[in-house]
Amino acid sequence: MSDVLNDAEFARSRLRADRPSPAIPLLLLAAVVIGGIAMTFIQAGPTSFYFADPARLTYWVVASLAAYLVMILIARRQGHRRGIWVDRSPLALAGAAALLVAVVIVMSWLAPGDLLIRGNVPVLALAVGVLVWAMLENRPGLWILSTALVPLALLANLYNMENILYRMGVPSFAYAEQIANLGAVAVVLLVGAGAFAVAHRVATRRLRRIA
Repeated sequence: MSDVLNDAEFARSRLRADRPSPAIPLLLLAAVVIGGIAMTFIQAGPTSFYFADPARLTYWVVASLAAYLVMILIARRQGHRRGIWVDRSPLALAGAAALLVAVVIVMSWLAPGDLLIRGNVPVLALAVGVLVWAMLENRPGLWILSTALVPLALLANLYNMENILYRMGVPSFAYAEQIANLGAVAVVLLVGAGAFAVAHRVATRRLRRIA
């Protein structure tokens, strides 16, 4: 009986160790958001609003789609190497569909001005993709991440989070609004990626001990 239990435990540990981690997709999404922060410094003109800058919107579309494509390719490679396939296309399709809606909303002004003025609606599309991913993959960690990410992405469009920095004594600096708003989203994605990476490493070490 103990051999059966040991074999079952080994099988579960092997599955957790071999199953591709969400760390890389989350890291790619964080890179997209960090690139969005960099784009804050590239504006069409000194009086341009973020939402009216076509370069920023183009960046979000190109960078997001590239990240989704890379996720799919990496997942396929991991499947060939480990024999355990994880389909990232639902995340990519949901994120791309939400991004298309975001672009239509931004270009057509189909939302209240308070939501559009900061030019961060594509971040909401990114958060929707993660939420759908959590629903389909049913990982507790992804549920926790999406629960934090969705309201934070909404807040990044409706509130100037640099106010929190000022209350903490941080002096004013250029582009503080966008750096704080997008930076908060990027930090959550990076923390999530790091947590999943550590969990995967722990699972791998546990498998080695059992083996």
